[in-house]
Amino acid sequence: MALSNWASMSVTNEGTGNGSLTSYGGITAEIYKNWIYIRAPELWKPHGRFTEPVIAQIDQAYMTIHDLKILANRENLQNAVFVYAESSYYKEKAAKWMVGIGCSGFDGDRWVGVTPDLIEKFEVWLKDVLPERSYLNGVSLGDLDKIKGQFKYFNQGDAFFADHGLLVDTPVLEPGQVEEPVMSKIIKSM
Repeated sequence: MALSNWASMSVTNEGTGNGSLTSYGGITAEIYKNWIYIRAPELWKPHGRFTEPVIAQIDQAYMTIHDLKILANRENLQNAVFVYAESSYYKEKAAKWMVGIGCSGFDGDRWVGVTPDLIEKFEVWLKDVLPERSYLNGVSLGDLDKIKGQFKYFNQGDAFFADHGLLVDTPVLEPGQVEEPVMSKIIKSM
């Protein structure tokens, strides 16, 4: 199960996230493995390279699509992608946001999850990309300490199993904590 090789961590305006943000306009940015998928059912067309409702894959970017702004950066450590996504609704003076990581959870054949070293690099990157002042109650540099206190990660394969009723919950861990993915446990028991 390829997803079991990958770890995700995200924080949203609502707290610890599930690796995705749906904009006010209905467009979703989702951390998938170590890239971002953009999902928009009403924009999807047949005969493209993605399955419905995915319309795009982002490896590295600074872009806006409709009401969704995305900054994504590659990081060599753990073959990671760093993400900052924000959607704003000017009429209501509201914003929602997500910051996160998608990365390889393995170091060789050993599961490491999201490591403290990767978190350190992510924090440096956030200091460079978060605005000094928030736009319409979005996230700002002043929120960084609050965000750091919510860093928790999960194995993407375990989340898949939980979403499909094969696990009760997705194990969520602090960076540096290690619990082998369910698929690794199954393979070792064979």
